Amino acid sequence: MLKKSFPLVILLFIAFIQSTILNRIRVHNVQPDLLLLTTVFFTLLQRRKNRISPLIFALSAGLLKDVFSGNILGINASSFVILILVIEAYRQKIYSEHLISYFLVSFFSSLFVSFFHYFFIRPLPPFRESLYAIILPFSIYTALFSVPYFYLLKRLFVVHRE
Repeated sequence: MLKKSFPLVILLFIAFIQSTILNRIRVHNVQPDLLLLTTVFFTLLQRRKNRISPLIFALSAGLLKDVFSGNILGINASSFVILILVIEAYRQKIYSEHLISYFLVSFFSSLFVSFFHYFFIRPLPPFRESLYAIILPFSIYTALFSVPYFYLLKRLFVVHRE
């Protein structure tokens, strides 16, 4: 039972960190998305062929983000699940052991989630204004934050084989 509830405990802890501590680390009113990064990390480094587990993790992370952020319930859950399906489809082509891969996957994941929000949540500023004021800064900041964050998660959760 404890082993099955461990991912939920991790997600609750990260959601708490994101909604409290990361509010103080905002740059131009943008903060990195730890729930997104955690979902991407565990999807990339999962060795099993089981596709259900990353989808449940993504759905749970997205619902937690919806609840903690006050967005439309299901908007983050939907975007996270679709994103994980895309990552799963291209996972064999992603070299998940390199820092640049972490940066690029995080950047494009953040872009995807941002575009998903832009097209499904209204009213937002015009596209060009949103792109330069919200979407790109969020994606760049999240991608920059992903490199040390993935390194930390890897040190904590990945068992090295010798």
